[in-house]
Amino acid sequence: MTAMPRRTSRLTRGLLRLGAGLFLLLGLIGAVLPVMPTTIFLLLSVWCLLRLGDRRAAMLLSHPRLGPPLRLFIERGAISRRGKVAAVIGLSLGGLMLVPLATAQPWLVAGCGTGLAMIAVYLVTRPEPDGVTMRPAASVTVTLSPGLTPRWFSISTVNVRVPS
Repeated sequence: MTAMPRRTSRLTRGLLRLGAGLFLLLGLIGAVLPVMPTTIFLLLSVWCLLRLGDRRAAMLLSHPRLGPPLRLFIERGAISRRGKVAAVIGLSLGGLMLVPLATAQPWLVAGCGTGLAMIAVYLVTRPEPDGVTMRPAASVTVTLSPGLTPRWFSISTVNVRVPS
């Protein structure tokens, strides 16, 4: 893994470290709590770590359980059907749990419901992997290259290579 191609300020590096730790913590909490998302927080953590040029990004991407869906989204922008179903069920449960708590505030239910529906539409419209099985990797090499910017990841290039 190479370092960031451009120099960043001490404040930026500190904020990225803080964000990576916070997002990782929220992702791990989401792995335990059924209503809280996991993958989005882990993706944000990997994003922060990649911006720092930190080796821990490769550790997350090569994790036997968490790595394959993260790599699938980073490499192909795809989400497995199983992941989509789990996410939409989680969004639905979260929305249903909100309704009795916010009955006095119908605008809150409508706003959150609309937001959850928009997230569900986004997830469902992501491509599914076309016969490619993302398996756990023994190691992942992450390189940051200037010039290429994945449209959905918005950093100075992520190139993830998984050795066979």
